[in-house]
Amino acid sequence: MAWQVERDVQGSASPTDTTMATFGGIMYIKPEGNSTAMEPVKPGVTIPLIIGYTPRVSTTKDLVAMVRRKYESMRDVIEPIIRSIGVITRKGREALEKGDLELMGVLMNINHGLLDALGVSTKQLNEMVYVARYAGALGSKLTGAGGGGCMIALTNKSEVEKAIELTGGSVLKAGLDTDGTVVISND
Repeated sequence: MAWQVERDVQGSASPTDTTMATFGGIMYIKPEGNSTAMEPVKPGVTIPLIIGYTPRVSTTKDLVAMVRRKYESMRDVIEPIIRSIGVITRKGREALEKGDLELMGVLMNINHGLLDALGVSTKQLNEMVYVARYAGALGSKLTGAGGGGCMIALTNKSEVEKAIELTGGSVLKAGLDTDGTVVISND
C-alpha cells in the first residue's frame, strides 16, 4: 500500500524504500511484468555496513527522467548496462546467502561503475565510494537514485569512517534491522 501511495504521488516510484521500511532485513526486489516480486534474503553472515552521506544535488524524479532519455536515445548502449545491473543483483543475493562478503564487495564495486556510467553518481559520491575502498572496505557504491545522498561501504573499519569524513561526507552508523515496521499498541 505504501508503494502504491508513493507511485500515486510521484507518478512512478521504486518499491525499494517502502518495502525495506515495511519488512526490514534485506529484500530481493524483482520486476515481473506489471508487478514486482519481493522476497526476503537471509544472509549467511553479519553484514558490516558504513553509510556515507552528502547533500543531494538532483531529485529522484530528475535522475529517472535523465536515464529514461538516455535509454530512449541510446537503447543499444543503456539496455546492456541495465541488464548487467540485474545480473549483479542476482549474483549479490547469492553471495549474501552464501556469506561470501568478498564477492559481494566486488559486485558492489562493479555496480557502482555501471551506475556512474548511467550518470546518476556525483563527484562527492564517487570520492566517498573510492576513499572507502582505499581505506579497506570490501566494496562500496552509491545507494538509492544517486544525485547525492548516500553511499554504502561493506566494512566496519573506523579508517573507512575517517576517510569518508575527510572527503566532506557525513558518516551514519546503522545496523541491519530485521523487524521492519512494528505496530505498538497503547492499550
